[in-house]
Amino acid sequence: VGLITTSVTYYYRRKDDLAAACLMRTIDAYQGLIAEAATRPDPAARLTAFIAGYFDLLADIAEGRGPALMNFFDIRSLTGAAVDPAFSAFNQMFRNLRGLMRPAPERPAFPQPEENARVHLTLSMILWARTWAERYDPMDYPRIAARMSDILIHGLAPSAAWAPTAIAWSLPPVEDS
Repeated sequence: VGLITTSVTYYYRRKDDLAAACLMRTIDAYQGLIAEAATRPDPAARLTAFIAGYFDLLADIAEGRGPALMNFFDIRSLTGAAVDPAFSAFNQMFRNLRGLMRPAPERPAFPQPEENARVHLTLSMILWARTWAERYDPMDYPRIAARMSDILIHGLAPSAAWAPTAIAWSLPPVEDS
């Protein structure tokens, strides 16, 4: 990064301390997006605002206006005193994102395992978006965010009725030997 090692080790004695600080900054960025989205009136509007804010953040990163975010997979590599605060902050962020998808903060729309699955899906979608979004111009990010929100809220083919026809088949006769 163009820094002298001692200038980094002055603030972060161990690599884990630096990694934890970067993870906490990433979690704080997500918490900011969640807090902004929480001002919207309903779950669909909140999810749309969260994803739009995320793509705005990606645009800032792509255009050099903001620092890169860490991947949450890296949290598993932490050791020592940095583990508990990082996992605690991540869990709180997860709960806050789950709260965005509720009609009211105190009233779940789905059983908790289903809510958790929806949050995992949302996080997976946006985490992978970092990988493929680089192929697009940042000015296209709002359109991408709108499409991703639409897919998460309405599904891939919401108006298509799925009515598969039964396959007519039978087992071949068994010959006696």
